[in-house]
Amino acid sequence: MAPGDTTVGSTPSSNSALIERSAGGVRYSLGMNYTEASLPQDGVFKIALHGQKTGIASLKINDISGGIVVRSTVFMGAPLEPKSRAKLVLDPAVSPEQLHLTVSLPGGAGTLSQAPDAVLEGAAANDSTPPTTAIRVESGRLTIAVDDIGPAGVFRTWYGTDRAQEGGQVYSGPVNLPEGTTYVWASAVDRAGNAQYPPTVYETCKLPADMDGNGKVETQDIELMASHLGSRHHPAFDLNRDHRVDDADLREVVAALGQRCKPEP
Repeated sequence: MAPGDTTVGSTPSSNSALIERSAGGVRYSLGMNYTEASLPQDGVFKIALHGQKTGIASLKINDISGGIVVRSTVFMGAPLEPKSRAKLVLDPAVSPEQLHLTVSLPGGAGTLSQAPDAVLEGAAANDSTPPTTAIRVESGRLTIAVDDIGPAGVFRTWYGTDRAQEGGQVYSGPVNLPEGTTYVWASAVDRAGNAQYPPTVYETCKLPADMDGNGKVETQDIELMASHLGSRHHPAFDLNRDHRVDDADLREVVAALGQRCKPEP
């Protein structure tokens, strides 16, 4: 690794990130969507991501010299499930290209080894501007355009049709949407780990209680809402905008049961 301080940032999706808190000289900054740790120059550190829910986690390691990021090593989209673990040994004697993030699958199902998705230097390592997306739907066919003004370059684009914005799929080209789709979201992330948030949204009618975006409010929408009760950071389920997902939001979905809308031709 390059000389100087090192920062480690983890941006989990439905996961918590833990970096050995007993390590001397480590400073932590906890955010809503990430955990950042500043490590001293010397020493070997073990980094661990602990899965809480099914999702993905990203890990970004910055080498800093004179207060400037000189190199970033980025791991994108490590798959985590409840009780799964992802570990990385950060050793100054090992080059970034040789680092591997090891994911231990739950239930003794084996391990996955992930090499860095990007090792960036110079302007690309200091890119802090996320890409943006634009959605176009014609005759049920979805096209997503991505604009990335930063030097790191686009890594991946996702899209989905659920208002919860949890069931995303990787976008690789124009795709036919399911019949009756009234809601589409899209988001992109660049090779420096900058992710677009909130996603771009395209909708043909206003039906907030339609959680899965299929154009009608059904029992599965009630089940989706019930599974997120107690959440404080999920605006798609906070229908009454009181900064929490509770029985009041569930009652709104129940009251809307049977409502439907049709996409514009």
